Amino acid sequence: AIYAERAAQAYCDRWQIETSFFVMKQEFALEKARVRTFRRLENIFFERIRHEKQGKCFSRSDFADLGACAAISQALSRLERSGELVFPLRGYYCLPRISKLLGILMPPDYEELALAIARGHGWTILPCGDVLLNQLGLSTQVPAVWSFVSDGPYRDFLIGNVTLTFTHTANKEIFNLSRKTAMVVQAIKALGRIMSANRKSQSYGVDSQKRSGWR
Repeated sequence: AIYAERAAQAYCDRWQIETSFFVMKQEFALEKARVRTFRRLENIFFERIRHEKQGKCFSRSDFADLGACAAISQALSRLERSGELVFPLRGYYCLPRISKLLGILMPPDYEELALAIARGHGWTILPCGDVLLNQLGLSTQVPAVWSFVSDGPYRDFLIGNVTLTFTHTANKEIFNLSRKTAMVVQAIKALGRIMSANRKSQSYGVDSQKRSGWR
């Protein structure tokens, strides 16, 4: 009876060892498969982005066709840690911009980032105000607030000391025009606001002088 009990115990111990080894083997195989998947995704991501210009920005949704969201996020994070991408805003990645003169990392291309945000949310956007005038060469002012009109909701995104502002517009006719035509329309509106503000300022100055003369 003692012999049989020992034999049964030895059998159970052996079965537990073999089961543990089998489980470990499966987990090891799954981990290797995960590593291969991440490396494959990284290679696909790298091939997709390596021909893009410096400063090009992406949202996670730009890679939705490559796999599950968790796998995409991990692959993008690995590329960010390796320096292939920078991470200016949660959920968005950019190719780094390096200054040719100083050799240092430059801030992201804010318009590219705005376009990536718009793609991620399914919005159509157009630059407006000082941003648009600067792009068209009608103003040399560097905006601290990058303004865009959008068919989406009102949203603000803070990147360092720069704000990206998306203002909802119900004027769907703007988005039915070609991008260049719509930008010209927005530029005319922006110039009209500036001229109106200047006229009001000049009028206020004349009134102030008159009041001073009366005294």
